[in-house]
Amino acid sequence: MKNSMSILAFLLLAQITFAQKTFTEESDPRATTILNKVNKQFENLTSYELDFSVSMTTPDSQKPQTEKGKFIRQGAQYRVITHDQKIYCDGQNIWIFTPKSNEVQINDADDDDTDFVSPDKLFNLYKSEDYLYHISNEYKEKNKKLVEIEFKPTDRMSEFFKIKMVINQNINQPQSVKIFYKDGLRVTMKLSGLKKNKTYPKGFFSFDKAKFPGVKVEDLRL
Repeated sequence: MKNSMSILAFLLLAQITFAQKTFTEESDPRATTILNKVNKQFENLTSYELDFSVSMTTPDSQKPQTEKGKFIRQGAQYRVITHDQKIYCDGQNIWIFTPKSNEVQINDADDDDTDFVSPDKLFNLYKSEDYLYHISNEYKEKNKKLVEIEFKPTDRMSEFFKIKMVINQNINQPQSVKIFYKDGLRVTMKLSGLKKNKTYPKGFFSFDKAKFPGVKVEDLRL
């Protein structure tokens, strides 16, 4: 199931134990102020939805692989919806459903191997003691005031060498996150369409196998 491009991208993002080191030994205080505003906005929400696109390019690829989808979070619960797969998490269990093969894999929500990165985890990147960061660029685009914040890992053995996050300061919302791996792999997540504080019916964040006759279940929970 992890062969799905979208899931692979989430797993690659999840592997980042975000550590940063800029050209100085301290992070940029102004960048911290901007990131605090972003984080505060999402902390105050009871739920949110975001549209996303994840693209991957390698040194050998002629064009990027791209997957679009939607991320929905309410507290510890979330859903990830793409064309090829759907992920459900009720806070205790994670179901990864592949409609094409009618298969579902179940894992514990705290299993490191299924620690899919949600946008709000990316927003909290700056809180990690493993990273330092600084503002690397500021510009305007279609009346949007954008700021680019660059993170670099302090761990020289890290698989990536920098992360760039572009934030729309008009709405205090990340617009994109790009990860630069040392082997030439590039993973970019673009975010848009924020919807706030919606309510969801009971069971919305759980997988109901009764709705999928003949579904093959692989239960990997401990």
